Formats: sequence, C-alpha cells, structure tokens
Amino acid sequence: MSTPDPEILLERRRFGEVSPESPWRFHELPQVVFSRRLFALLLICGLALISAHLAINYPPRLALVLFLGVVGGVAVLFEPFLGVLAYYLLAFLRPQDTFWGLEGARLTMLVSSFTLVSAAIQFAMRPDLRFIWRRQNFFVVVLWTCLWLSTLYGDFGVRQDKWMDYWNKLFLIYFIALAVVNSERKLYVLGWVLMLSIAYLGWWANERYFLDGWRIVHGPGRRGSAFFDENDFAMVLVMSVPFLWFFMRTTRSWIWRLILLGLLPIVAHGVMTTFSRGGFLGLSASMLVVALRDRNRRLGVGLIALGLVFFAALAGDDYRNRIGSIDEYEDDRSASGRLEAWETGMNMMKHNPLFGVGLKQFQEAFPYYSNYEPREAHNSWVQLGSESGLVALAAYGILVLLTIRSVRRVDRMLRLLPESRNKELAWTLTRVYEATLVGYLVCGFFLSMEDFEYFYLLVGMAQILERITERRLEEQEERRRQAEIEAAEAEEDEMELAPEPLGA
Repeated sequence: MSTPDPEILLERRRFGEVSPESPWRFHELPQVVFSRRLFALLLICGLALISAHLAINYPPRLALVLFLGVVGGVAVLFEPFLGVLAYYLLAFLRPQDTFWGLEGARLTMLVSSFTLVSAAIQFAMRPDLRFIWRRQNFFVVVLWTCLWLSTLYGDFGVRQDKWMDYWNKLFLIYFIALAVVNSERKLYVLGWVLMLSIAYLGWWANERYFLDGWRIVHGPGRRGSAFFDENDFAMVLVMSVPFLWFFMRTTRSWIWRLILLGLLPIVAHGVMTTFSRGGFLGLSASMLVVALRDRNRRLGVGLIALGLVFFAALAGDDYRNRIGSIDEYEDDRSASGRLEAWETGMNMMKHNPLFGVGLKQFQEAFPYYSNYEPREAHNSWVQLGSESGLVALAAYGILVLLTIRSVRRVDRMLRLLPESRNKELAWTLTRVYEATLVGYLVCGFFLSMEDFEYFYLLVGMAQILERITERRLEEQEERRRQAEIEAAEAEEDEMELAPEPLGA
C-alpha cells in the first residue's frame, strides 16, 4: 500500500479553507504517522504509560473512558474536525451526567484542549484567516467583549471566572468549527452527531418517566448542570425534531429511515414528559416549519395531522390542563411571575444601558429594581440585555437576523446549481437550520437560554454552508467561462483551417 505524501494531506486540510470537492480522508492519516517508526514507537510508549497511570489511580470504568479520551485526543491532533465532533457530542449527550461511573470527569475540557492544540498546529503550518472575515463573526466578537465588560463594569458586576471560562470555550470552539468544517459532508456528519446525541436524551427522558416513575422529567445531572431545568431540557429535545425528520427524508438507508422515524415520537413524548409549555410551543412551531418547508406538502400536512393524533392519544389530563393554561396567564402564578421579571429586566436595561447589571447578576440585582419576588428573567432577550447591556442585546439580535439571511441566501443559490448529492445535503441542512432556529427562538422567549451552545453552533453552521455554496457557484462560473473560452478557441482554429474560397 502506497503511503500518501504528507504535503498532499496538508494541502487538503489548509486551515480555514473551503474545499467542498475534497473528500474527508482521515483514514489515510495513520499511514503517514506509522510510516515513521520512531514517532510510532514513542506514541505507543506514551499511551502505555498513560494507561498504566490511569489504571492505578482511577476506578476501572473512569480509567477506561479517560484512556479512550487520550487516544481520541491523539487522533484529534491530526484531525481537528474529530475534536469538534467529540466536543459537541459530549456537550449534548452529557455522558458525565447520564452514564454511571463518569461523575466528575471533565471530558469536554479534555477534548477542547486537544482540539485547540490541533487547530493551533494546523494554523501554524498553513495560516489563513479569511474564514473569519464575515459580519456574523464581528458581532460574535462584540457580544463576547460585552459579556466580559459586564463582569467588570456592570452595576453589580463581579468576576465570573466559571461563566467566562464557559463562554471562552464556547466561542473558541465556534471559530475552530468555522475553520475545519469545510464541506457539506462534514456539516452532515456534524448534524448526525447532534441529532443522535439529543435523541438519546429523548430516550433517557422516557426511561425516567415510564420505568422510574418520574412525574415531571428534568435534564440529567444535578441542579446547576446544563439544561437540568425541565424547561431547558424540553428546548434541547425540540432541537432534534427537524434533524430526525429531514435526515430521515434524505438518508438512502431504509434501516436508518425506520430508526429515525421511530425516534420521532420518542423525542416528541420526551418533550411532553417535561410538562413545559414553552417546550410545547417550540415543538409546535418547529413542526409547522418542517411541514411547510418539506418538498412534499401533502406529507407535511400529514405530519401535522399525525402530531395532533399523537397529542390527543398520549397526552394525559394533567398535561392537557397544563397546555390549556397558556392563555390564562393572568391567573397563573408562573406566567404572571415571568411578566414581572420581564418588567424588572426592562427597568435594569433603562438604568444600565451600556454594561448591564453584570453577568449572572439578574437575581442579585432584582430587589433594587422591583418590589416583586426575585426570580430569573425566563427570557433570553431580557436576561442578556439586563445583565450585559443593550450593545450585547443588539449583537445577539443581529446574529439571529444574519443567520436567517444566510439560510435564505443559500436556498436561493442552490436553485442555480445542478442536481447532485451535495446539493441534496445542502437543501436538507437549510431546512433543518430554519426549523431548529424557529424552535430555539420560540422556546428562548420563555427561557433564559442566551448561553445555549447550539444557537452559536447554528450561527456557525449556516455561515459555513453559505461559504461552501458560494464556492460552488464560483466553481460553476469558472467552468462556464473556461468552456466558453475553449469553444471560442476551437471556433478560431476551425476558421483558420477552413480552405479559402476559389475566387479569393
């Protein structure tokens, strides 16, 4: 077997370059590594020492997971895209909260560290920052800066090392994803990772409801964990529904079609087990977009009808009463409390328009701006604007608008491209991004989820797809121009070779 030239592999993986035509050949990288025997020997010895250390100092299950994490980290050093996949898999699957024996394992920190090192190495080899020069990224930096400034200059601002570490990691992985996800196929693979991770949580929710007897299902982990609150957990589950539907429609494997079709009602019922009214509204809005944007409108209408039958058949009296109380907000203490929190948040923005009251200081500042009972804002827009200022709120809103614009623009550009598998994948991704963004915005209006990682990943994925589609149009235009030039040259050659008239 011939060993691929390392320089060729580096050329395929130029940092930040969009190369939609080049396939993902991760399987060739081990050939490059192990063709250098000294390097391979040192690598094996290093892994042996690490495994011995873990076996001595950690319980067996945790030692195995950490060892696999180290092995995966070595792979990530050669292919940072694997690090992006692993990071978002861990961020949404939450194995440290759902699998016994992994409590306390900082898996995302381990993976993100390897990914950052890998990206730095690749950038040093072939530096290219053209992927950053987009309007979305300017407003991401503005938002990032405002969050940091709110901890320093907010009315109640205090150092928030834990939360700033979270935001720093979120945005760094965001920029790495922009650089290394450079084709429709990689976006599609990333979509599968997100979908199956969240779909597992839907399965987990049903286990808690049917087997463990939970009346209301909240997210995995302990209070304070990511999406532990039942409303936050419902929103996470809503995000997977468009993936399940459109990927089921796109995949060519009938086995996967059946699996994804079977997961749809499981995840939908998982949303119902949370008793979240915001989750119900987000799921309804997301399914409506799915039905309207599917190519087969009759099938879309059938999906809505099936959803209504599903709700009527499986929703118990308690859940129906819970959903029926949406329009009775004046008599509902939870709903009226949200209105009181929104009013207080508006007052905070009025008195602290530039830096807000400080990151994660909404409840601390609440008594100083209202006589109501202190509570969270339960609204992503109010929470962000009151804590980090109006500039941060404007940047967040512009990111939403630019993401919608990117998806719409890709949809228009795809109509100019010929039919192909890549075009089909891109079409699927635009529909998924539309429906999940609608679900996020509807749920986020009733939840403080301005720091939800999926939203910023969605901003990045829409931007990446726009870049790739632009590149495809440029390539198509270049081929057309080249064909015109070749046709003109051929015509000139024919005229030169044509015999002169006899009377000339």
